[in-house]
Parts: sequence; structure tokens; C-alpha cells
Amino acid sequence: MATLDVALHGNLIIDSLHLIESFSIGSSNKSKRHECSLGGIANLARSITRIDSDLSVGINALVGSEFANRVSLLNDIPIESLGLLYSSSGKPTSSACIIMEEDTGRKTSLVNWGACTELSSLSEVDAKWHHIAYIDTLPEVVSNEPPAKGITSIDMCLGKHTNIEKEKIRDFCKKIDYIIISDDEAGSFYPKKSEALIEFGSIAKRGCVIHYPTGSISYDKKSDRITRLVVDLFGYKEAVNVLGAGDHFASAFICRMLKKNDMAAACEFAHKSTTRYIEEN
Repeated sequence: MATLDVALHGNLIIDSLHLIESFSIGSSNKSKRHECSLGGIANLARSITRIDSDLSVGINALVGSEFANRVSLLNDIPIESLGLLYSSSGKPTSSACIIMEEDTGRKTSLVNWGACTELSSLSEVDAKWHHIAYIDTLPEVVSNEPPAKGITSIDMCLGKHTNIEKEKIRDFCKKIDYIIISDDEAGSFYPKKSEALIEFGSIAKRGCVIHYPTGSISYDKKSDRITRLVVDLFGYKEAVNVLGAGDHFASAFICRMLKKNDMAAACEFAHKSTTRYIEEN
């Protein structure tokens, strides 16, 4: 098989989105609309091919046995390589229940990390770039080696971690080229963005990007350069649906870096692309 441009490893999540009128007490919070789709690395695959349809994308994930009856959910994901492993322990596919106000975009969610937590090693897919999604939900992967060939990057999800878990994740990050995380995710490790950037930037082999709704701060290890970007998210307000924006940012960053190795330019491109994504969704 030809070398893929991007291989995505980790979590396939069955997202169940419920749109309601309001979270306010006493108001009607009956679901106005319900949508079911694949999230996690599926979001990244959609975004990458949306940004650059010429890029070839593959996914590598561990799912529950029940997913065999839901494979049709993959139909809207433009991928060239599908590596699905089925859990033998009986754990179901990871799933998320997302409740969102239709008018404001405010949301709350509950995630059940299922079969993905047992993913032990990453398939040696031949790819120019490997991205591992939600590394902090993959304890067995953290205990092993990342793909040997190609550039590697990770992101995380917002969660609470013990000191031992944090240390294992930091040790794994030493083998990774780029760390791409949100300020909330960075805050679960370090209280300040500047501290997180210095710490994660010194750990990763090539650099770190911490993004947030109104900008980003990045550290390029090779040039020893810190770049801060301030973005006017069309007059950013909380009443904006940012669902999937973090995944899109990481996807846009990867797409730009594959064309030219310039972290500052890649962050700028990622912000512009993510703004368009939010406006269109």
C-alpha cells in the first residue's frame, strides 16, 4: 500500500447529540433534535479531507463488538485505510452524550471511554504524519512506543489525572514531535498556559501548540521561538457553537505543516480555517 499522508490513531467515538431549547431551570429541555455520528478521530478525518482533499487519510482504532452493526456510520468519512480492531473483553465502543442549547451553543457532555482504553500498540501504518487523539485515554499506548516512521503528534481531552498518570503521559510525550492541546487541557497539567508551554515544549521533540478560542501560543524548539497569536473570532462571544473546533484546529495545523515546516504559519492557518469551520457550522 502507498504511504498515507496522515494516519489517525486512537478513539472512534459514537456521538449522540441532543439539541435542547435551554438549560434554564423551569424551561422546556426536551430534546428538539437528536443526531448520531462518529466523533474522535472521525472528526479529524473529515476536517483533514475538507481542508485538503488531495491528502490520503487512514484510521486505526479499537472498537466494541457491537460496532459491527454500526459500520455504516463510517460511510461519511473519506478514508483510504481502515484499521478496526474489535475488543475481546466485551467493552463497548467509546460513546458520548452531548446536550447543547440550540441558540447559544452552550453544551455539557458525558463520555464513556470504552474499548479504546485497551488499545495497546499502534499499527505500523506507513504514513508521513501520525496523530494520536486523546492520548490521556489510551493508558496502554502510553506504555508502548509511538510509530517509528513519520512525524508524530498528539492531543488530549479534558480530564483529571493522577500524578502517576501525568508522569507516564509526560514520558510518552518525550517520544512525540508535536503536542497540540487546548488551554483547558494544558491546565489539567499546569495552572498557567506559559508554564505548560515551557514544560510541554521542552518535552516534545519539535514543539508545542496551546490553542484557545481567541488565539494560541506556540513554541518551536528548533528555532527556540515562542509565537503568540491573537484572533478575533468574528467578535468572539460565548454564544458560538465550537463543537469540533479543537479537532479542526489540529487537523488544519497538520495539513499546513505537511506543506511547509513553519509552526507560526501553521497556527495562523489553523485559526483562519477553524474560524471558517465555526461560521459554517
